[in-house]
Amino acid sequence: MVSPGGQDHWAIQKYTSISPKTNFKMFNRFADKVESPQLPGSDRDFNSSEHNGITKVSIVIYNDSLERLEK
Repeated sequence: MVSPGGQDHWAIQKYTSISPKTNFKMFNRFADKVESPQLPGSDRDFNSSEHNGITKVSIVIYNDSLERLEK
């Protein structure tokens, strides 16, 4: 990821569950270029469904605390 100021940012993602075409879950945390974790991570839950040719994607992000979210 590149910030508006042109700085590179990295992330580590560990997939914890995959259900093809409907759901995947992962643990995500920011890291530096050599994969050293920078902040506590968050759990992410991605759900997709199709109805009448339209695909809906819902993403829920869980953080341990408001303080973590604000970082």
